[in-house]
Amino acid sequence: MSYDLIIRNGTLVLPWGEVQADIGVRNGRIVAIGRSLCNGGEIFDAAHLHVLPGIIDPHVHFRDGGQGGVPGVEDMRSGTLGAVLGGVTAVFDMPNTKPAGTSAETLAQKHAYITGNAYCDVGIYVGATKENADGLGELEAMPGVCAVKVFAGSSTGDLLVEDDESI
Repeated sequence: MSYDLIIRNGTLVLPWGEVQADIGVRNGRIVAIGRSLCNGGEIFDAAHLHVLPGIIDPHVHFRDGGQGGVPGVEDMRSGTLGAVLGGVTAVFDMPNTKPAGTSAETLAQKHAYITGNAYCDVGIYVGATKENADGLGELEAMPGVCAVKVFAGSSTGDLLVEDDESI
């Protein structure tokens, strides 16, 4: 089997413990873990290094709402760059941004912005409101959306859902 990349001689941190092994990667995906893998295009020597799975952060607040360049706030570019530098490979962004992620228009805008400005994978929460409750199923099915977020307590923005009947 051939690989685009072999990460050689790393100390893999697995659920059952550490093991010395190689990782074979093809088309950006891990396809093999074993010893002495060969037929790799690029070889990365990971001797004396620990190789861990990427971390997922399911709760981030990048306040730009897909607008970019909002002074003084962590935005999609700075937030995802910081995430990657810390070993995070995916984040899920909360909807209480400006503009809020509560409509098809704002979610599509955010998804389009992520495509060219994020350094890691990004999932988008759609914010539930009294106004969009009937259409949450369609909003949740939009590209990039990972789940619905209901703010049942105080929150930044206008996303508080104060009663059960609204949802």
